[in-house]
Amino acid sequence: MTKPKRLSQIIEESVQGEHDAWPLDPAYKAEGSYEERYQDGDNQIVLWEIYRCAKEGSAIPDWAAEASADLFLKVVKCELSWDQAFGKVPADGFYRPSILGLAKNLLKVGSAVHEYSTSTDERGKRRAKDDAMFSYLGNKLGLGRGLLKDFYKRFKIAHRS
Repeated sequence: MTKPKRLSQIIEESVQGEHDAWPLDPAYKAEGSYEERYQDGDNQIVLWEIYRCAKEGSAIPDWAAEASADLFLKVVKCELSWDQAFGKVPADGFYRPSILGLAKNLLKVGSAVHEYSTSTDERGKRRAKDDAMFSYLGNKLGLGRGLLKDFYKRFKIAHRS
């Protein structure tokens, strides 16, 4: 396995529509340019565009600057709530525990599976990615089998070549 991606890279790639390893707001598809997605009603993508520009040190495009200013002023003037302007923050809702668990364990699980499957057993035989592995790692990491498998599936999706 090549070096695992950073969690921020996995999230950014999901937002860009490269894969679906990180869960996004199901109300909007990760298809098209950020501007097209905004025009289709996805106001959250405005924040992602600003994030992308800040990270790259590039100028914020006019459409995103205008949209963020307009939406923010509507929030400040109480014409819209933050949730109405930019969408409900997942950390406030039902998904909070699953998002926190994913953020905490995604890379940990991927590394643990890699380490386990590249090691050898007492006979010198390479260990398989099987139920015994999921039981062992579940106990070691304190995760149920279902969560462990879900985290590993997402890790594999994010690391496809």
